[in-house]
Amino acid sequence: MQSCTLWLAGLVVAVAAGAGPGSTDSPSRATINDLAFMTGGWRTEYNGSTLEEHFTAPRNGILIGLFRWDTNGEPQMTEHIVIEEHENGIRLLLRHFNPGLVPWEHEADGPTSFALDEVRDGRAVFVSDRAFPKRIIYSRVGPDRLVARLEGERNGEPREMEFSYRSTRMTATTETLTEAGLNLGYDGGLTIAFQVKDLSKSIDWYQDVLGFKLQYHLQEMGWCELTTSVGRVNVGLSQVEQVKVGGPTPTFGVKDIDQARSQLESKGVRFDGETIEIPQMVKLATFFDPDGNSLMFFQSLSDEMP
Repeated sequence: MQSCTLWLAGLVVAVAAGAGPGSTDSPSRATINDLAFMTGGWRTEYNGSTLEEHFTAPRNGILIGLFRWDTNGEPQMTEHIVIEEHENGIRLLLRHFNPGLVPWEHEADGPTSFALDEVRDGRAVFVSDRAFPKRIIYSRVGPDRLVARLEGERNGEPREMEFSYRSTRMTATTETLTEAGLNLGYDGGLTIAFQVKDLSKSIDWYQDVLGFKLQYHLQEMGWCELTTSVGRVNVGLSQVEQVKVGGPTPTFGVKDIDQARSQLESKGVRFDGETIEIPQMVKLATFFDPDGNSLMFFQSLSDEMP
């Protein structure tokens, strides 16, 4: 089994869901936050096997990763990864384990170490003194794609391997569709559009009150989009002379609806009556933006069920 998986030694795959790439030439100036583009999960199929990797967001000088390899529905191996800052730079440490958390023999004495050599524009290069892989390269090539490339040599001959991974969020999205939905080619994005009279003031309101972040503003077109708390779900604002309200009400989940409502009310936000509670199911509260567009908070109570 191990002989079949040696090519995976050092394979680290990562993603993101929403974090921007770092941009620096010198590894001595790089910080762990420059690798934020790796955060999230990626998945690909390879010769009947499923490869999947998950990374935490960088925090306090460290990234933690976990790689999983399954074949025909059976677990084959896992890879545990730590990327951490040190005085002389950033290093990637990894160890492979067979089922039962049994370490690979050649790694029994400790993890394999790779030093960050370069990180720029969503591309990170780690190097080691191994023959293969000597270099591990991660490249963010789109909102839902990451390429992992291994370079080095085997038996004195150059060797390269490259894997194109897809966001696990995207995979989960397509798995929920019928055949008709798959044929339409949904890409996992959603924009909720509202009409507003004053685009600049509305941008301020959605940022300051709801905490959404401006993604871009096309002033000449009277249009902008803001990110929300939900990955690849944006709010779009269109400036018009006469606002027509109505239609579906976007409903955002919160941990504590009473606290969230109190925060909005302290900023003068108007709510539609009292918070509604359906016992052991959900709490709901409807409120309005400055133009009268309705939005809603919900708090799930299912976790409180006995």
